[in-house]
Amino acid sequence: MAYHVMTRIGPQQYVSEQGAYGYLIDFLKSCSATRVLFLHGTKSLKKALRYLPRVNELDIDVVDRTFSGECSYQEVDRVAQDAKEKHVDVIIGLGGGKVLDTAKAAASQAGRVPFVLMPTMASNCAAWSALSVFYKEDGRCVGHRIFRINPILCCSNRE
Repeated sequence: MAYHVMTRIGPQQYVSEQGAYGYLIDFLKSCSATRVLFLHGTKSLKKALRYLPRVNELDIDVVDRTFSGECSYQEVDRVAQDAKEKHVDVIIGLGGGKVLDTAKAAASQAGRVPFVLMPTMASNCAAWSALSVFYKEDGRCVGHRIFRINPILCCSNRE
């Protein structure tokens, strides 16, 4: 018998247009967020930087975290622990599928912290799906986990 993974949870809000990342500031204001954890890859941040809003102009404390490169149990533990210790209101994941999967898993593990996903690649479903694929630190896939939470916002910026 074939095993199929099926989830039916998507983002509460989805913005896909030119300048979509700019919507983030108004959204964080509407959530009354005062501290966010911003998880990103090095390459993805470099590519997206010119499109990102100036969050430092708000009264929001940003806990900046660079992604380790794999959505591993250790990386999820690290990000979830940071979110709990820093008492963040929202986790923001910016990047490709592994970064977004890590943000989802960390949000769930940290006590269902609300999270925002900002995909930088349109080629995967990580921004939409309610699961994360896990890898060992050496890149070998070890399975997946399905969550009962979904992003409060998904911003897909288009030029």
